[in-house]
Amino acid sequence: MANEELHFLADQEFCAAIGIDEQTLRIGCARLAYRLNPLNVLPSVFKEEVRSGIAALGWDGWIDVSKLRLPSGNKWTDTDAVEDGALRWSSIHSFKGLQSPAVALVIPQSSREYDSGVAFWEKNEPHEARRVLYVGASRAERLIVLFVHDSQCDAVVACLERDAVPFTHDTI
Repeated sequence: MANEELHFLADQEFCAAIGIDEQTLRIGCARLAYRLNPLNVLPSVFKEEVRSGIAALGWDGWIDVSKLRLPSGNKWTDTDAVEDGALRWSSIHSFKGLQSPAVALVIPQSSREYDSGVAFWEKNEPHEARRVLYVGASRAERLIVLFVHDSQCDAVVACLERDAVPFTHDTI
């Protein structure tokens, strides 16, 4: 199968085609996402980080990094334009009612001014902050990746275990 056709496959078939298991794929994607920060570097540096991150994972055999492009002038644009196949992002409130095959949900550190939904989830109590977490998580059709602040990680893991939600846990 040609590399250009791989992105059409479901996760299980994709992993079988490239010879890795689904957990390795998930962990590798999380490590790659954690390694990259486009906001603090020029596009050319970001492109090189993507290239070297893919190589470090050993994925350069099935990801064609030659197709990575740079914006003209090696400068990030200030537009929200999304090209076909690009990563879409949104706040939970503006994504309400929509779906996506995969969703990454960030759960930040709780603060005195803002009590996170995790605290209410942990106590199994209804609250708007808990409903916001549910809305974010329920947008995922097949995969949700939770990026949880260290201060809330134990509580999230306990809730997932208590509620019998199948998950893989990795710290990066």
